[in-house]
Amino acid sequence: MKDTYKKLADIFKEYFADIPVFLTFGNNDCKYHYDAPHQAEKVDFYNYLYSLWWQDHPANAKIAT
Repeated sequence: MKDTYKKLADIFKEYFADIPVFLTFGNNDCKYHYDAPHQAEKVDFYNYLYSLWWQDHPANAKIAT
């Protein structure tokens, strides 16, 4: 999943670098079908997405600081 999220984030950075992007999740956007990340994986999963979409996306990084 991380590779997929990274590729998508790179596309958004390329085409929408100046536009804030707000990530939302659907019921199948995690590792497990119809299930949130398991307790042992939550911190890693959400920290990864925060870094990818808030710290690394230029327009979002301006908002986060």
